[in-house]
Amino acid sequence: MLGVDVGSASVKLLELSAQGDSHRVEFYGMAPLPPQAVVAKHISDVAAVGAVIKRLLPRASRFRRRAAAAVGASSAAVSTFAVDAASADEEVDAQIVVDAERHLPFPLDEAAYDFEVQGLSESNPGQAEVLLAACRKEHLSSLQAALVAGSLRPVVVETEAFAIARAAARMRRSNGAGQGAVGVLDIGAAASRLLVFDGEGRCRHEFEQPFDQELSQVGGDAAQRKEVRRLLANQAAQALASLDAARGRNALSALYLAGGGAAACLNEGFGAELGLPTALADPLQGMAAAPSLDRQALKHDAPALMVACGLALRTFP
Repeated sequence: MLGVDVGSASVKLLELSAQGDSHRVEFYGMAPLPPQAVVAKHISDVAAVGAVIKRLLPRASRFRRRAAAAVGASSAAVSTFAVDAASADEEVDAQIVVDAERHLPFPLDEAAYDFEVQGLSESNPGQAEVLLAACRKEHLSSLQAALVAGSLRPVVVETEAFAIARAAARMRRSNGAGQGAVGVLDIGAAASRLLVFDGEGRCRHEFEQPFDQELSQVGGDAAQRKEVRRLLANQAAQALASLDAARGRNALSALYLAGGGAAACLNEGFGAELGLPTALADPLQGMAAAPSLDRQALKHDAPALMVACGLALRTFP
């Protein structure tokens, strides 16, 4: 499947193939979106987004039409609950319907949802934990329509946090990192968000902070970049402070900067302000690349491909 990340300001596409125990980048593409095509992570101009996707596709030599995409945290709800360990999927689904008001932040008739039984509860072996993910049907419909308008067939839709978790897990393995918690600070065009993943790759905390107009329009000189780093560090520190003491700043073994604004914010001083080892996210580390790709450009763009990489990895077991 082609990983398709429709962001606030751009579209990113990524295709991977299996190469032994690793993967190879077969194709990737990035292109800006017209203003107001996506507003608050919701696609408001389906035709415009579809047109951008379609323009990117001819550059691929062997892209697949099957697509995996994601909805943002503001459009989705994720929760866990317990059921009897002997419950069949049909019984779990029936319980979700009955207890919809408890499990979903919006009416059931407005929701598209899916669930997965995670395994037995550690505290009660007679119970199984269920992971439930849902989003509003209108957001899902607009995303599907944009993919179809871009000549793709949507096969998988998940939350961005799940996709980032998959890319972060691969990055952790490539770096030989231990099992401590890691943070990913995703710096987008309209907001920054901090995600904290435990040693098993589960997202334990997600904190999103929209940029004000001043930050979103900051340019590229040294003084302005320093101001960006200061503001982002303050936002990240606030997010870390919102964690409880047992899972706060000291519990993180590393912080990775991702998103289109990551490279500009990694200049000296950012990690020191947070008191954490800080590095650019590179979910493609260790991957081979098709001969037609510009390796230097791919390396430069890698931090912005976290979501697309996590989605493309859905192709493989």
